[in-house]
Amino acid sequence: MTRSKTYTPELREEAVKLVLTQGLTLEDASLRLTIPKGTLANWVAAARHGTSPKVAPGSRSVPEWVFRTNVTSDSGIVTSHSV
Repeated sequence: MTRSKTYTPELREEAVKLVLTQGLTLEDASLRLTIPKGTLANWVAAARHGTSPKVAPGSRSVPEWVFRTNVTSDSGIVTSHSV
Protein backbone atom coordinates (compact mmCIF):
# COMPACT_ATOMS: atom_id res chain seq x y z
CA MET A 1 0.00 0.00 0.00
CA THR A 2 1.40 3.40 -0.93
CA ARG A 3 1.17 6.52 1.17
CA SER A 4 -0.38 9.73 -0.05
CA LYS A 5 2.18 12.37 -0.82
CA THR A 6 1.67 15.76 0.80
CA TYR A 7 2.43 18.87 -1.22
CA THR A 8 3.02 22.31 0.23
CA PRO A 9 0.56 25.09 -0.58
CA GLU A 10 3.43 26.96 -2.23
CA LEU A 11 4.14 24.07 -4.61
CA ARG A 12 0.45 23.77 -5.45
CA GLU A 13 0.25 27.48 -6.21
CA GLU A 14 3.37 27.46 -8.38
CA ALA A 15 2.19 24.36 -10.24
CA VAL A 16 -1.16 25.96 -11.03
CA LYS A 17 0.57 29.15 -12.18
CA LEU A 18 2.60 27.12 -14.69
CA VAL A 19 -0.64 26.02 -16.32
CA LEU A 20 -2.83 29.10 -15.95
CA THR A 21 -0.37 31.91 -16.53
CA GLN A 22 2.60 30.41 -18.34
CA GLY A 23 0.57 28.25 -20.69
CA LEU A 24 2.15 24.88 -20.00
CA THR A 25 -0.05 21.87 -20.61
CA LEU A 26 -1.06 19.74 -17.65
CA GLU A 27 1.20 16.99 -18.95
CA ASP A 28 4.24 19.26 -19.38
CA ALA A 29 3.81 20.88 -15.97
CA SER A 30 3.28 17.57 -14.20
CA LEU A 31 6.36 16.06 -15.83
CA ARG A 32 8.45 19.13 -14.99
CA LEU A 33 7.38 19.00 -11.33
CA THR A 34 7.17 15.19 -11.09
CA ILE A 35 3.63 15.20 -9.76
CA PRO A 36 0.73 13.12 -11.09
CA LYS A 37 -1.14 14.75 -13.95
CA GLY A 38 -4.48 14.02 -12.27
CA THR A 39 -3.37 15.75 -9.09
CA LEU A 40 -2.38 18.86 -11.02
CA ALA A 41 -5.63 18.75 -12.98
CA ASN A 42 -7.57 18.77 -9.70
CA TRP A 43 -5.56 21.78 -8.43
CA VAL A 44 -6.11 23.70 -11.67
CA ALA A 45 -9.85 22.94 -11.68
CA ALA A 46 -10.13 24.07 -8.05
CA ALA A 47 -8.22 27.27 -8.79
CA ARG A 48 -10.45 28.07 -11.77
CA HIS A 49 -13.51 27.64 -9.57
CA GLY A 50 -12.00 29.60 -6.69
CA THR A 51 -12.05 26.59 -4.39
CA SER A 52 -8.33 25.98 -4.13
CA PRO A 53 -6.98 24.59 -0.87
CA LYS A 54 -5.71 26.90 1.81
CA VAL A 55 -2.78 29.01 0.70
CA ALA A 56 0.20 29.94 2.79
CA PRO A 57 -0.31 32.86 5.18
CA GLY A 58 0.29 36.17 3.45
CA SER A 59 0.10 34.72 -0.04
CA ARG A 60 -2.68 35.18 -2.56
CA SER A 61 -4.88 32.54 -4.06
CA VAL A 62 -4.20 31.69 -7.70
CA PRO A 63 -7.39 33.37 -9.00
CA GLU A 64 -6.47 36.54 -7.09
CA TRP A 65 -2.89 36.39 -8.38
CA VAL A 66 -4.06 35.92 -11.97
CA PHE A 67 -6.54 38.78 -11.64
CA ARG A 68 -3.96 41.13 -10.16
CA THR A 69 -1.25 40.34 -12.71
CA ASN A 70 -3.38 40.44 -15.85
CA VAL A 71 -4.39 44.01 -16.58
CA THR A 72 -6.49 45.09 -19.52
CA SER A 73 -5.12 48.17 -21.26
CA ASP A 74 -7.28 50.91 -22.77
CA SER A 75 -7.07 49.10 -26.12
CA GLY A 76 -8.59 45.97 -24.55
CA ILE A 77 -5.37 43.97 -24.69
CA VAL A 78 -4.56 41.90 -21.63
CA THR A 79 -1.02 42.44 -20.45
CA SER A 80 0.90 41.09 -17.47
CA HIS A 81 2.82 43.15 -14.98
CA SER A 82 4.50 42.64 -11.64
CA VAL A 83 2.51 43.33 -8.52
